[in-house]
Amino acid sequence: MVQVLKTVIRAGQEQSGGKSDDPFWEQALDMLIFYVIDLCKLAYGRVTVARMFEIVQTIPKADQLQQDPADGKIKAFQQAFETARQNVTAQIDAWAHTLSPEEQAAFEDDAAYEAALLDALPDARLLKDLDQFFFDNLINLSDKTRSVIEFSFAAFLFRLLRDPVYSLFCRYASTLTPEDSLNGKIILINLPVKLYHKVGRDVQILFKYIWQRAMEKRDVKQNGRPVFLWADEAQTFIHELDAEFQATARSSRVATVYISQNLPNYYASMGGQKSEYRVKSFLGTLATKIFHANADVETNKYASELIGDAFFENMTESTTVAQNFSQTRGRSLKLERLVRPEQFISLATGGPRNNLRVEGYLHRQGDYVIGRQNHVRMSFNQEYKP
Repeated sequence: MVQVLKTVIRAGQEQSGGKSDDPFWEQALDMLIFYVIDLCKLAYGRVTVARMFEIVQTIPKADQLQQDPADGKIKAFQQAFETARQNVTAQIDAWAHTLSPEEQAAFEDDAAYEAALLDALPDARLLKDLDQFFFDNLINLSDKTRSVIEFSFAAFLFRLLRDPVYSLFCRYASTLTPEDSLNGKIILINLPVKLYHKVGRDVQILFKYIWQRAMEKRDVKQNGRPVFLWADEAQTFIHELDAEFQATARSSRVATVYISQNLPNYYASMGGQKSEYRVKSFLGTLATKIFHANADVETNKYASELIGDAFFENMTESTTVAQNFSQTRGRSLKLERLVRPEQFISLATGGPRNNLRVEGYLHRQGDYVIGRQNHVRMSFNQEYKP
């Protein structure tokens, strides 16, 4: 759960340019998500988005710890912590009643008793960790530092609590699971980013990452059905673990189709100081690439370099007419690009003007497409019907 939530949060930070490469912020956010989830489970036995949001919103400041609420109501954080304490206290009482008088006498002091207690009851150890994190660490942080950590988590949860996302993902029991793909179903997430903006993007990345994990967990010997992941304007739905998934997707029998306008779209979506390396790492895991007409210099340069160079025969001839006539001919090998970057600009883009033909260069990794080449110039019919 923590990995899913933080992957979506960090993906949003990368696209907005707010992600920092400082490990402190990532680790602090991880700890907050971990302990809020643990507190929900320990207090109520289940985790909901609404409860997590209420808890994060009501964590008191240091000067509020000893104050009684003005309206007499116990806030969500305090109520959750008190309920968790009661649950653990009940477990401690039950455990203490199982000890014989001899076992109780064997404890030399309170420290020995506590050590035995924490060893016997994992929930008691968890409650101690929760107490240390919230009351000794988080609450005593400076307001500015703490607000950055809490707001990163709370802002994401807030978006999930707005309809239609709340009704789709949080309010009712789910009517579908990622594993439905293994039964031949196609799952379409109909929450366009143009209409729902950031929350539409967040929930699509959320489901995409859960789906990726589910497909990697399956036993292909028990169910080997090939499945696919399709994303138009794919840069919108990229997250930091896509390259890791792509590295093993083939063994999980997953075909991935990502469509984007140009390379800078990916750079803009994968923010941070190492965005270039993240993008190249991700693109390196896509074995088949198709390049259509493009006016972006960087994309065309990348495509040209990917297809590579070859030796071409260069013929030279010179003639001298003077007192003596002479003629020389030479032949040399010259290394040049197989496809120049400017050639991508002139590819046919379909429509009646191009007889409904769309041209593109296909490049395949580790497999010859035609002859001894890994690439070929192809033409696609827009009216093709299988």
